Amino acid sequence: MRDNNSFLVQNKVITIEQIKEITEYLKKTLDYYSGLIKQELEENNNANFVSGHYKHYAYIKPSLEFKAEFNDGRKIDTKDDFVFYDALKEPQFIYKISERLYISYSDNESGETTDHLMDISLDFSESVISFVTSNKNMNEELYNISSYINGLLNGGEDRFSKIIKNRFLVKNLIGLTAGSILTLIAFIIIVLTKSNTNPTLNMLFNNPILLFLGGWLIAFALGSTIVSSIVNGLYNGIEQGLEYATNKGTYTSHYEDNYRMFNEVLIGKNYNNLEKRKSIEKIYSISKKVLLVRLLISIIILVILSFM
Repeated sequence: MRDNNSFLVQNKVITIEQIKEITEYLKKTLDYYSGLIKQELEENNNANFVSGHYKHYAYIKPSLEFKAEFNDGRKIDTKDDFVFYDALKEPQFIYKISERLYISYSDNESGETTDHLMDISLDFSESVISFVTSNKNMNEELYNISSYINGLLNGGEDRFSKIIKNRFLVKNLIGLTAGSILTLIAFIIIVLTKSNTNPTLNMLFNNPILLFLGGWLIAFALGSTIVSSIVNGLYNGIEQGLEYATNKGTYTSHYEDNYRMFNEVLIGKNYNNLEKRKSIEKIYSISKKVLLVRLLISIIILVILSFM
């Protein structure tokens, strides 16, 4: 029976390390059945299937095949896992990874011939994972393998994470933090170089609330500029498909729901997206702390100027 819905993986960031873990698991499965077949063949003195007493007899040897297709047209098709792992060292140039495990054997233990087959194919592209199987009298074995792969891939990081869900807040807060630092530096320079004959500066310093509010408005304006040039650059590639979403109701939900339907395999243009995500999370965490300190400084300055 052929099945291409053995499990469903959506909204996940899939790393090269996870793909390697699957490969190691499939290798152990291959070695297990290859060992059984070889052992029984030796125990039966290499007798043919009819003459021997076999639980595991293979007309076609078990195999595990690997393929990697590159953006420049190169293709690797091998059964050597070392060659495969070497290809995975260049994830930025890969657009598709495939693995296929094939196990087929017969038994005549009960005096009747019973055929067994398990054929598993896994394909990874930048946004889609395909898992296709064929099975004959190996339901339990296939279930165990499918459950392992399913658990491994679904146990990874969500693609629609907090930094994506709250991307408007994250971008604006990071930008506001950067803008507020620049305005604070500008304020310090103005204080150090302030001339009492400048009527505009005198008016601002004589009106602390206006200075306070104006400073934050300028910080927001500067921050918006910084967001478009720096923060959006960090988000480039990881919010693909959300570019036309806004921060408003069902219109945004439509794009976000569609975003969750696909995965983010770290190959091709996605290869460094995990590093980008971690960078955004780190900058966002630091920005929240810096912004709080900046706000406290602004309040202190407001109080001091109010009593001058």
